Amino acid sequence: MELEFDTLSHLPEEKRPDVVFVEGAVVIESGGASRFDEVWVTTLSKEECLKRVRERNPNLPKEQAEKRALSQIADEERLKYAKFWYNTAKPFEDNIKLVHKELERLKNQGKLRDVVMI
Repeated sequence: MELEFDTLSHLPEEKRPDVVFVEGAVVIESGGASRFDEVWVTTLSKEECLKRVRERNPNLPKEQAEKRALSQIADEERLKYAKFWYNTAKPFEDNIKLVHKELERLKNQGKLRDVVMI
């Protein structure tokens, strides 16, 4: 993680991206959240998380699936760092609208040059 951020900081200003998305749980768990202007968080109930783990890994024993699902940092802890959050159990289209609204906010604040949603 350190190398990636150092690489970005050494880019000439005109080549630096306006927004960089990084897997948030890792940023928070490593204590690196303060290095970012904003932290955006996704949430998901433990039950839904377990369901998704089991769907992706049907041969994984139930105990291991539960351990994997429960090993993640709690949503309540991640939300302490969040400027913006959304629940991934909601329809994808709804979350895209929320993300687009936040990107527009950044654009209006002069932190983002352009917003292109594909």
